[in-house]
This record gives sequence, structure tokens and C-alpha cells, in this order.
Amino acid sequence: MKTLHTILILTLLTIRLNAQEIKTISTSELIPIANKFGIDSALNLSGGFPIYIIDTLTAINLLDFVSNYERYSRTEYFFNNMAHNWKTQFMREKTFNLSRNEFEKIKQGKPNKYGNLREIDDKLILSILKQKPDSIENLLINCYWYCSKFADSLKAKFPSGISRFFYSFKNGTHPIVEAYQDCNMNCYKIMWTLEQLKSEYFDSKKLKFHNSQLRHWQQNPDILRFEDSNQEYDIKIVSLRNQYNSISGIDFTNEPELKNIMSAFDTKDKCWKFMLINKKQGFLDLGCQFAPLSGHGIIYKGSVL
Repeated sequence: MKTLHTILILTLLTIRLNAQEIKTISTSELIPIANKFGIDSALNLSGGFPIYIIDTLTAINLLDFVSNYERYSRTEYFFNNMAHNWKTQFMREKTFNLSRNEFEKIKQGKPNKYGNLREIDDKLILSILKQKPDSIENLLINCYWYCSKFADSLKAKFPSGISRFFYSFKNGTHPIVEAYQDCNMNCYKIMWTLEQLKSEYFDSKKLKFHNSQLRHWQQNPDILRFEDSNQEYDIKIVSLRNQYNSISGIDFTNEPELKNIMSAFDTKDKCWKFMLINKKQGFLDLGCQFAPLSGHGIIYKGSVL
């Protein structure tokens, strides 16, 4: 008997090339790709799967390419998915280093292209809480003091209420007020994190104060909503007619049960069949771009026993 473990059933909206054959990538190919074309290229080819589940060494080596925390990037998702689900000394050290770099950027006080100050990402906070790196409390406190003092200096520069009122008609929120609120958001998030870490530095009065300085719709942010958790909640046993030594060796065309699973995606619609493999383990991703099968994609985690 061989097993396929269903770990996710998702609405898959990613546009991919039409292919009736299974596109297969081995985790052993990812490091050479990262060396030649960059980490983003390797992660793109991996299909977004939690690589560490089937190949911990490759996942660690890929993470070595990540030196900066960039929100909404492939590397950010890759790091946080691992940090939220896999507690190791390596991940603790990586979380500390990325957090330190991110806090240093926050302390530079430079606005981004949208005119906002850099804000601590909720997903990074959750990685900190999951990994609890050594000395992370000192980094948080240091960053808190910077943001708090910066907020005070901005408050002292506030234009008069009348000036802000007329400014808002033409330009929206005044830049100084905007920056002040950004600082208070960072202060709130850090103080909230210190509370979760049961730090002696946590101060409920400061937490409430910083929360009160935010816009109404920004108050009490639900940071925990970004928790990334890989759960294996369904198991499907598939009987194979032949013996195989690796996932890549499976002949899908001569295995009735697997062929039946695949047949649902053999339509003229733009469907995809993709496998990421590492010897006897792998992921199988099936889905279609258009109706009637759009939104009915399936991802399997498989292993040859």
C-alpha cells in the first residue's frame, strides 16, 4: 500500500500554462537554480509548497539566500511559512537576524514610496512569537524606545487644528500626523508582542495609549489572523499495482486509482498538473484556470512506503 495525504483543498486562482503531462521539479534542482537565477526563481518553480516538509536541508540552504525581510515577496512567504510551523535553532537564529535588520530599517525613519513610515509586519511578529529567539526582547525594547521618542518629536511639530483641517480637504491626512500614527502603530505592535512574550517590560497603560492614538479602524489590530499553519487533516490510501522506489518513478497512466484522480483535470480548459518531489516524498498540485473546474484544485502530499 502506498499513501497520499491530502493536506489542503484550496481555491486555486493561479494562472499556469496548459499541460496534460505532469510538470515535475525535484528539490535537488532548486539550489542550482537559486545560485544561477536567484532565490525568487527557485521559489517560483517550487510551486509555493512547504519545502521543509519533504526536504529540510534544501529548505535551510534556500533560506540562506534570504538576507532581508521584504513584505509581500516570495521570500517573505517562504520564511514565515517555515517560522510559523517549524521550530529549530536555525529558524530561531534566522528570525533574530531578519528581525534585527527590519528593526534597523524602521529606526532609519525613512518613508516608503507611499509616504508612510516602515511598519512591523504582523507575520514577522508571529514568527518571533513562534521561535522566541534569544535576545529578541532587547531588540524589541530598543525599537520601541526609538518609535516612542520619534512619535513624541512628531507630536511637537503638529500643525494647528485649523491648518490640518484645511490641508485634509486637498491632500488628506497631514504627513506629520500620518507619521505620528505610523510610529504609534509600531509602538502598539511591539508592546503587544512583549505582552505575548510575558516580558517584564510590558506596560498595559502604554499599550492602551498607543492604541488610542490610532485611527478608529486601525485600533486593536488582529495580528493573529496572519498565522500560517500547515495541517494534515485528511488521509487517502491509494493502492498501487506496481512497486516504486521513488515518487518520480510512478507510472500514473498504469495506476487506475491515480489515473482516476488525474482524469478530472484532463479537460480542454487550462488545467495544470505539477509535482515537487524529493526521492520518496512529494507534493502533487492539480487544478484548472477556467470553469467548470476552476476553484476545485487539489494538493496532495505523497510518499512511497
